[in-house]
Amino acid sequence: MKRVVALITTVTVALGVLLSFAAPGGGQVTNDAPADSPSQPRLQLMSVSNWVGPNAVFRAEVNLADIPDASRTTFTLHQAVTNRYSLDRSISGEEFGAALLRGEASPSGSTPRVATIDIPISATWPAPDNGVVLTGSGVFPVEISAVSADGAELATIVTHLIRLPDPDSTTPPLAIGLIVEQREIPSIALDGGTFLAPGATDHLLASMRTLDEFPTVPLSTVPSASTLIDLTRTRPDIDQSAFSSLRPTPTRQLLASTYAPIAVGSWLSAGLTTETENQFSAGTDTIARLLGAVPDHRIALLDSSIDSPALSLLHDRGAQSVIVPSDQLFPAPESSRTPAPTLAFDVRTPTGDRLHAIAADSAVTARLQADAATVDSEDPIVAGHNALADLAVIALADNGAARGLAIVVPGSTPTATLRVLLGALADRDGASAGAPGSSLLSPVTIDDLFTITDVNTTYDANGTAPLVRNLRSEEPMSLGSYPALLRSNRRSVNSALSMIPESPYLVGTAVHRSLTSGDRSLSDDQRNGVVASADGALRAITDEIVMTPQQVVTLTSRSGKVPLNIENRLQVPAHVHVNLRSAKLDFPDGSDFEVVLAPGTTTRVDAQVTTRASGAFPLDVTVSTADGALPVTTARFTVRSTAISGIGLVISIGAGLFLLIWWIRHFRSSRRAAGLIGTTVGDVGDESDTDGTSPSTAAAGDYAPRDDQTPGDP
Repeated sequence: MKRVVALITTVTVALGVLLSFAAPGGGQVTNDAPADSPSQPRLQLMSVSNWVGPNAVFRAEVNLADIPDASRTTFTLHQAVTNRYSLDRSISGEEFGAALLRGEASPSGSTPRVATIDIPISATWPAPDNGVVLTGSGVFPVEISAVSADGAELATIVTHLIRLPDPDSTTPPLAIGLIVEQREIPSIALDGGTFLAPGATDHLLASMRTLDEFPTVPLSTVPSASTLIDLTRTRPDIDQSAFSSLRPTPTRQLLASTYAPIAVGSWLSAGLTTETENQFSAGTDTIARLLGAVPDHRIALLDSSIDSPALSLLHDRGAQSVIVPSDQLFPAPESSRTPAPTLAFDVRTPTGDRLHAIAADSAVTARLQADAATVDSEDPIVAGHNALADLAVIALADNGAARGLAIVVPGSTPTATLRVLLGALADRDGASAGAPGSSLLSPVTIDDLFTITDVNTTYDANGTAPLVRNLRSEEPMSLGSYPALLRSNRRSVNSALSMIPESPYLVGTAVHRSLTSGDRSLSDDQRNGVVASADGALRAITDEIVMTPQQVVTLTSRSGKVPLNIENRLQVPAHVHVNLRSAKLDFPDGSDFEVVLAPGTTTRVDAQVTTRASGAFPLDVTVSTADGALPVTTARFTVRSTAISGIGLVISIGAGLFLLIWWIRHFRSSRRAAGLIGTTVGDVGDESDTDGTSPSTAAAGDYAPRDDQTPGDP
């Protein structure tokens, strides 16, 4: 398997230089370009203060490009929300607390069609001009509205003023283990393979550049090997420096994952245990070679497909700790009211082994996706700031022990939303807004998150022990014919590797497609199609081995050689297995043998054969991969033997002798008959000579015609 995995990373990343985005200034997050104009009036948040201290100025800038010129922009600061339920109600615009301050935005002096809202904050009375006194920390909804000249409300967005605790606060901040995924949904090419569409490519590169903008913010990354390989194939100009933000540093931790995001529980249920192991191994080895660092497999990020067998597999692979999405805890916390637990706990495998666990708040992750059910789902900065407000509510509501929470940032998170989150964690004391406060959040790596966070304990027969929480998972889904197709393809890959062991990179495309086919974002038909394209990539290699048969091979003796001309069109050596089959031919040297074909040329192999009889017989030749499992090319020869067998030779010699004897005897009989005829004629002559007279005319006349008779008449 190591050879299979190693070849993936030989896909070379060509030279290129990535441009960096400018880091946001003044601790505020900016939206570089306004969104396309919709048909309805719409406000878009361009920048907002992430935090404000006890004596600071909250500022928000709003894009008015889609608002009529004669309109006014107003704001209302409402009473603080104290739990997730009231936060959800304020985000949706359904319910607010009492109004603390009302005002009107002023035009931006430097940028047309942009309104600026400034709210001075004081911790003590009297209130500042056009400002408000906030004596304690809290999350205060800010409702921003565009109002027409006749007083009609045209559009509304809601953001939040997050007032930090006083600088001398002794309450420890909530430790946040940020886990940023680098994963894009693949597109399907015409040949059935996968690639990254231009939008996905741009988003992935922009996200990695955004991570580079905040190198001091501790976080953990989970890159998908299939996504990064698709990136290098889609954009061969990408340089290795593009991955600098993913490499481990004192503030960055690299976590291991499968090669492609698969539904692990469904795979194990379908009997794909070996293939699941391959996914983990290929993912680890590929990332290690691309980034030059081995990802950490001691900590596993769970998803809804991880059931009890999958948890056991993770434990057997060396996982010691897990990050559990809060919606997988059983019983699950009510996401609308109860945040994820902020104390560590344990989960137990079916065999009783314990894994340390910390929850990842699923509701915060959903906010980062700009949920379409919310009013301002199209504004990525609003989405990011809503997630910050949610974390602030959690931090303010539970401030007893040393607490920790993981936050998963999915690969599909808008870049602007990610920048909001990272910018807030970089400027977590609110110093950019004026007077700093005490931080509510403290970003850490996942390793440090487990070190810092207190453990929720209980009592058992042995005394105090970590609380064990049960997990729930989705039911394994049917994978249809995919498991059989995948197994067949993996066997073909291994066979192809046995043919070109010195050049495993040639099957890199097939291996990549085989591993990527399991991506859970693909439909059943797409998944099967990608596996079929992997088979096609293998055929493109094996089709380069061809054999042109000689139509008829004539043997003049019982044994001889049949010339096999096998052409290797590959530019690398090919190790093949040759099999000979015939009903009337024997193979003294064996019917199976191995041959190494030189690259880019034709290799002649003489197959020794022995005939059992004279005549014409078919000879079938099959060339396979070195392991003999995958046929490469076939040919049929006609072998014609003119040799005579031993029995035939005896019969032929006997027949020849018989004919010779018969001829001799016939010759002698003919000579003897001729002698007898000669003796009779000589006696008549002698008699005439003795008399001295000629033979009588009468005797001669008996055979002469009469004078009146025409010759030929009777």
